Amino acid sequence: MGEFWVAFPGSIRCTGSWSVRDPNPTIVIPVTCGARVRGEAIVTRQAGFMTGSAIVALSNGQRGQFVFGDLTYEQAFGQGRVRTR
Repeated sequence: MGEFWVAFPGSIRCTGSWSVRDPNPTIVIPVTCGARVRGEAIVTRQAGFMTGSAIVALSNGQRGQFVFGDLTYEQAFGQGRVRTR
């Protein structure tokens, strides 16, 4: 299993896990953010699966995006997008 966490600035921290053997480039990972907030991270991985991007949507209405590996935010989501930390 692979595990990760993501924090919303000034707010909550969410955790999730997935099967590292999943061969699909796009996976949906359930996330838990304490007792009351849940959600999903839609993760799109590039070749090699060490680089990619994710969109997170939570049950409390919060949304976020992040990148990992060697990908820049602008490469994943384009120029001019509002960026969160």
